[in-house]
Amino acid sequence: MSARLPVVSTVVAAYQDVFADLPATLRAMALIAALLVLVVEVPMLFLSDYVTRNLEPAAPAASWEDALEPEAEKPAMPEDGAPSGADEAVQPSESLTTRAPLVVLAAMILSAIQMLILFRFTLAWYRQLLSGEGRGRVIPFRFGKPEIRLVWTSIKVGFVFLPVIFITSAVLAYAGSPEGGGDVSGLWPLLLAMVAVLLFLQARMALAYPATVMEATEAPVRQSWNLTRRQSLGLILGNLLSILPGIAGLMLVFWGLSWIFSFVLPEPEPGQAAAPILLAGHLVMKITGVFGMLLLVATLSAFHAHAYAYLMRSSSPASSS
Repeated sequence: MSARLPVVSTVVAAYQDVFADLPATLRAMALIAALLVLVVEVPMLFLSDYVTRNLEPAAPAASWEDALEPEAEKPAMPEDGAPSGADEAVQPSESLTTRAPLVVLAAMILSAIQMLILFRFTLAWYRQLLSGEGRGRVIPFRFGKPEIRLVWTSIKVGFVFLPVIFITSAVLAYAGSPEGGGDVSGLWPLLLAMVAVLLFLQARMALAYPATVMEATEAPVRQSWNLTRRQSLGLILGNLLSILPGIAGLMLVFWGLSWIFSFVLPEPEPGQAAAPILLAGHLVMKITGVFGMLLLVATLSAFHAHAYAYLMRSSSPASSS
């Protein structure tokens, strides 16, 4: 039986791996970050701008009350035709409606490319931590059999989560329908239970990724399940401690940048193209988000790498004898 995982020291070691020499960490992820920005985020930026440029004011819906209301009693309309003080509703233009499937397909392709690049980064980062391979060097981009194995492991892990997600979604859909009463406010215990189950499953599956990277077994999901027996609470706590501070810090950075940009970068009106300086501001936000995301992935992966190494050592026959 594996010894109890020392959660706090493992989390501290993960943060040291990432932030003790932050310039070296940023240098290691520089090429991956550049690929994410140039191949994914910049096209997403122009795709978002295209959608904004193809929004137009929505025609107000007429109601029978409007038809009965005398003209003199209707609220005064400004010259542009919009009700005074009201937020103008928008709708997609005919061109955007026609091309909507292509826009959605493009967004899905870009999201898939982003995931593949992240798989490459995760694999290389695990190898740096667990075997020292490539430590101190820029992580190159390549995609071969090791990355495909990691993708396949991720798919298998996803199937573990599917029953919980499917059951919860079905219950929520029924409760929100007229047959179910249309009220989902009373289902918060179910949502809390679902979150608890998902956190438990994530903890039990987390070590499948380092096991796949190290090629220690042909069944990494099963090995992760066995290694994490009686370790669930510690791994859940470690997962949260590894990512929540980073998420909070990233939110503060985004809030600060948004506050600054709100004064100097006016948002375009629907149907208007964004000014180049506005696109540049959005690009700064996306670059910040890319590096923030990679640091979160690096910290969580470092925690999993240390947990995997510790539990493998403590479960070996030599350690138990």
